[in-house]
Amino acid sequence: MSALLVLLLQSSLLAGPNPADELPRFGELEPAQGHPGEPYPWIGIEPMANWTSFETGLHIEDRWGFGADGKITLDWDKKARLSFRFGCLGWNTRTRPGPGIPDASVDVRQYRFGVGGEFPVRFLEFRIGANFGAYRFRRDQHNDTAGFFEFQGSIGVRPNDYLWLGLNVMQTFTVTDFNHASDHSYANYMIGPAVEVRF
Repeated sequence: MSALLVLLLQSSLLAGPNPADELPRFGELEPAQGHPGEPYPWIGIEPMANWTSFETGLHIEDRWGFGADGKITLDWDKKARLSFRFGCLGWNTRTRPGPGIPDASVDVRQYRFGVGGEFPVRFLEFRIGANFGAYRFRRDQHNDTAGFFEFQGSIGVRPNDYLWLGLNVMQTFTVTDFNHASDHSYANYMIGPAVEVRF
């Protein structure tokens, strides 16, 4: 019996860690977050203001527009992220009076969906994307709903994972008969500040 006890004590003492082995690092003691290769989905909102230059053929005065996009961003912890956006922008402006075009207030709304990429570089973050959806032009006795396609670029800073401050630039292509008797194609331009808050 004593021989068996001595044998058990020796095996337990010899099975311990080797004193020359390195101690585990702090990060190795923490449980792994998620699974490697799976994206982390950030959900956010991006309020924005846009100074808009409407093409002269629309006979609409240039004005500031305001709105917000909801966003879902897939983050693989790489140098690029994929984002999806959906939202609405709006303008309250006036017509540029001309032959057959009265002096009237105009409401413009843009309902949009989009996809884009985000590319962090040091303390800056660049974004490119494309949006599509519908414009709604409305004034007394005349309104039209028209589809659009839009290129969007952005540059900004991200002080932390939850906040982005930047500048958006957009070029929008549409075909509409607003303020005309038939369809015409137009290109509108927008630039303005934006803030994204995500969680």
